[in-house]
Amino acid sequence: MNNSDGRATVTLTGLAPLEVLKGGSGPQLLWLHGEEGQRGWLPHHARLAER
Repeated sequence: MNNSDGRATVTLTGLAPLEVLKGGSGPQLLWLHGEEGQRGWLPHHARLAER
């Protein structure tokens, strides 16, 4: 499911749904966070999306 704010939910077989945040128009980048998670789009994500 895609939303207008750059968020999407991806469901993989056997796993809980994953939230994906998308921005920018350059090459794709996968950002992995720690075990406690990370909610939302942070300033460094915006800077990476500018490239």
